[in-house]
Formats: sequence, C-alpha cells, structure tokens
Amino acid sequence: MDEKLKEALENFLNALRDCDAVKHYTAVKEAYIADGELVTLINEYNMQGQMLRDEGAKPERDDVLIGEITDKLKETYDAIMMNARMQEMQQAEQVISEIISDIDRGIRSVVMPEDVEGGACSGNCSSCGGCH
Repeated sequence: MDEKLKEALENFLNALRDCDAVKHYTAVKEAYIADGELVTLINEYNMQGQMLRDEGAKPERDDVLIGEITDKLKETYDAIMMNARMQEMQQAEQVISEIISDIDRGIRSVVMPEDVEGGACSGNCSSCGGCH
C-alpha cells in the first residue's frame, strides 16, 4: 500500500472512531458485557444448547428430557431477548452492520465495480439505473 493510501486509510479510521454510531456501539457493548444478569442468561442458554446437542446425539435419546431442555431453552431465549441491554445491542449492531456494508460497497465499487449491485458505471447516465 502506498503512503498516500495509508494516510487516507488512517484519516478514514480516525473519522470512523469519531463517528457517533461507533461511539454509541462501543458504549452499548461495554454495558452489554457488564450486565451480569444478561451474561448469566447467555451462559445458561449456551449450556442448555450444549445439553440439547449432547442428548440429541445419544443413541438412546430421552425425549422427555429433550422436551424439558427445549422448553427451558426457549424460556431463556425469551428472557435474553426481553433484556433492554440485549435490545440496545441488537439495534447498535444493526447500525454498525449498515455502516460496514456501505464501506464494503464503496470499496467494491472501486475495486470490482462489476460486482456492485447495478453493475459498473459506464459513465453514460442514459443507460444507468441510478447511482447508489
């Protein structure tokens, strides 16, 4: 990578670090990680999922136990999804995902324009479906 591109990348990364959406995501993620109740629920969900996989892999499965684990798994999942921090995290992740998609699309439009939705820009606007 040449120096001009390295400098432009560093400027872009600094702008990204200063972006309100990235700052919000970072704060939400820290709160998400610090939420002991949520972490406990997620760990419980993961353990229940492993128990379900283990029981399902046995040659002689206990269908009653599988049903109980499945019910508990659904209950734990619902509790996780109702947690305000989890909801904030999902919303923040959606915004970040959109930013990353926009960045990726921008890079692809330069490097592989034929892969970008709508194809490459021919420079002739009369044949174009519109700029993205």
